[in-house]
Amino acid sequence: MGDLDSTFKMLVQLAPQDFVARFYPGAEYVRTLSIELPRDPLRADTLLLVRYPHLNLECISHFEEQSEADATIPERMCQYCITAYMREKRIILSTVIYLQPCATPTPPFTMEGPDGTILTFHYQVVRLWEIPVEEWLNAGQPALLPFVPLLKGATVDVIEPAVHQLEAAIPGAIDRGNIINYLLFFASRAFDATVLTKYLEEHNMLTEKYIVESPWYQYILHQGEEQGEKIGQKQGEAKGLREAIMTLATRRFPGIEQELAAYVAAIDEPARLQEIVVLVGTAPDEAIVRQGITDQPAE
Repeated sequence: MGDLDSTFKMLVQLAPQDFVARFYPGAEYVRTLSIELPRDPLRADTLLLVRYPHLNLECISHFEEQSEADATIPERMCQYCITAYMREKRIILSTVIYLQPCATPTPPFTMEGPDGTILTFHYQVVRLWEIPVEEWLNAGQPALLPFVPLLKGATVDVIEPAVHQLEAAIPGAIDRGNIINYLLFFASRAFDATVLTKYLEEHNMLTEKYIVESPWYQYILHQGEEQGEKIGQKQGEAKGLREAIMTLATRRFPGIEQELAAYVAAIDEPARLQEIVVLVGTAPDEAIVRQGITDQPAE
């Protein structure tokens, strides 16, 4: 998963109320809590304090991102829930969000004993590929827009309305640029490279106004040009992505250039390098980048 985790966490941090409103209707975001749980090395993706005003009730919402199958997720979600409850002494609302199609265990998680059920744990499962794309495009929740390429019925045509909504909803140029990077990141995973490249080339005004500064733009063009070549394609992608990473690092985080260069030099998988491009291009500080490259060992 690597920096898919980081991407998800950053989007939640950007607009936590959007996530709370989408997955816990009627709740209001209060503040973000520490993800470090008192059972080392247990760390949740996101823990938010939320409040239901009509019930005069405060709860903890736990969001966990998954991009691949994991048969242990029911037990893990239960462990997070119990451990977070032990720390906060508040009701825990647990949600696992699957970004890409994979096997997804169905809740609840139960533990059966010789005389019947000992434990039943309920949690919410969100499979993005089952959610109609129109639902999120019309929701008025900008932090969720980067995920629209992953939704049911999504085509490259979702990029333009999503970008225009972000322009209207996100006032800061830096935040807006960052969230558009996330949108392109997921688009590059969801759509065929040649189709995506053709779309961007045909939408010159959109590209020039919003996307040309994105670290993903040149990569997407390169990917589209290279697709179909069988010899050296993977090596060429990896080389181009390493160059993009170091260009971004020189501009944004010169203090960790050498550390980052040594890390990416050992990685050949384009998918992992893609995630690092997003991390270096959007992270607010060096500490986040360093955490992203030390939490997951080089391949």
